[in-house]
Amino acid sequence: MQYSILAVACVVLCLAACSTSSDTGAGRSAPSSSEQMARNKAIARIWFDEVINQRNLDVIADTYAADYVHHGPGGAEIKGLAAARGDCRCHSRRL
Repeated sequence: MQYSILAVACVVLCLAACSTSSDTGAGRSAPSSSEQMARNKAIARIWFDEVINQRNLDVIADTYAADYVHHGPGGAEIKGLAAARGDCRCHSRRL
C-alpha cells in the first residue's frame, strides 16, 4: 500500500509531539532511546492503522499531545486536537 508524503509527514509530526510530551512522573526515569523508539513505532502503527486506513479520527486524542501545534509552510499553524482532527479529516478524504 502506498502512502502519500503528506500522510508520512503527519506521522513524523505525531511522533515528535508524542516524544516531547511524555510525562515520566515522580520517581520514574525517562525511557531509554530504544524504549522511546519502540513506543514511537507503536504509536505510528496505531496512527496509520486507525487514522489512515480506517479513518478513525477519534484516535487523534490518544496519539497527539494535548498542546499539539503543527508549524506549516508560510507560518501556517494548526493548534490543538480539534484542529489536528479537522486537518486529518481533510487529508484522509484525499487518500
